[in-house]
Amino acid sequence: MASLKSKINFKVLLGLALWLSMIGIIVAVVTLPISTDKPVDIKFLSLQENDQALVFFGFRGCSSICPTTLSVLRNLLLLEKDESKWPQLTFIDIERVSSQQHARDYAQQFHPHISGYHPTEDELAELVRQFGLRIALKNEQIDHLGRLYLLQKRKQTWFLVKTYSASNYSAETLKSELFM
Repeated sequence: MASLKSKINFKVLLGLALWLSMIGIIVAVVTLPISTDKPVDIKFLSLQENDQALVFFGFRGCSSICPTTLSVLRNLLLLEKDESKWPQLTFIDIERVSSQQHARDYAQQFHPHISGYHPTEDELAELVRQFGLRIALKNEQIDHLGRLYLLQKRKQTWFLVKTYSASNYSAETLKSELFM
């Protein structure tokens, strides 16, 4: 009887351990940066400036993700004194009723090196496709994931090389990857 009971306890513990391991893997995968190497056709980044860029899609009325991300980008610049190493930083305003001027003004509130860009509806649709964005309008509020995209320029073409989810980057982690 004791042997049967210990076999059942072992199976339960093994099942529980496997289940917890799977949950841990799922959580880790969701929060890890996603590496890729996909060419993207974007007109708003300069081909003459630094060969790295960080692009963020958001909107001025966002109360949490957008100001936090733009603050992280500002802090990244403050950590690196050599401006020649700075990547291009671009805030893409996804709010339909916004403008190029509003996007620029909002981005530069955080740092003058952060540029703002407001795409046309056709451009935004193309960016949604290229970057795999999930943007939705819920009760007159824009719902977005707050991802940050690392791009690298090679031979006059920009490549999307890494995607960071909102919970897995800081100015320090970005600095360690960009300014090696």
